[in-house]
Amino acid sequence: KEALFHLVFDMQSEEYFRPDREVGAIISIHSPNSLVNPFYDGFVIKPGNLYTVHLKMVEEKLLPSPYETQCQDYKSIWRLRGGKGPLNQEMCVAECAYNISMEQCNCVVPGILYHHDKRICNDEELDCFHFNLSECYRMCQQPCEFTDFEYDVQERKLEINNVQSVEDLYSMDPVMRNRAVMLIFLKRPEVIIYSHRPQYEDIEIFSFFGGYIGMWLGISLIAVFDLLENVTLVTYFWIKQKLKSN
Repeated sequence: KEALFHLVFDMQSEEYFRPDREVGAIISIHSPNSLVNPFYDGFVIKPGNLYTVHLKMVEEKLLPSPYETQCQDYKSIWRLRGGKGPLNQEMCVAECAYNISMEQCNCVVPGILYHHDKRICNDEELDCFHFNLSECYRMCQQPCEFTDFEYDVQERKLEINNVQSVEDLYSMDPVMRNRAVMLIFLKRPEVIIYSHRPQYEDIEIFSFFGGYIGMWLGISLIAVFDLLENVTLVTYFWIKQKLKSN
């Protein structure tokens, strides 16, 4: 099976000054609309190894308020803001914290993962930030549409003498011993979509109530029209009798 694409990481081991530290890198695979911390969501790769990643893409579509999922359509807001702003809950919380930090301290508190060009607060200014991020989470709901990448990683030593693909991994010169190779495969070509939908559509609500009314009271559309016809006839004859008596 041919890889979807491959990556070669040059670790440049000779540039490291700490011989007691192991050379490596941390990789995280995620949606371009997501803000992740690779130290929590990633995996470690080391030079001289071949990593095979089997990837599966999963999408989920939620419903906005008043439904239980209470999602937020970040893409629509992003378009209204001219292609700027958060695209998921984490970025929304980061933007919220950034705005509060600028409002309270006129600088950005370290640790806020939000792209900006403002000044970072120094140690003396950190006391100015008094805010509970739970307020941001209440304002920033989960996105109505999000993509998740599920994957498993297999690691093995890079067999330099047996490589017969990907242009023999750049002719496999000795420098490759300082490099890590990653091959990306699709575990399954189709995208799995979990879509939430209302339990009852508008037309289904009328059908639902109509069915119960018919079952409980024995009322049907024919019976309703028959009743209206009888009421109309009775009213007509009553008015006719009144006119004759006058």
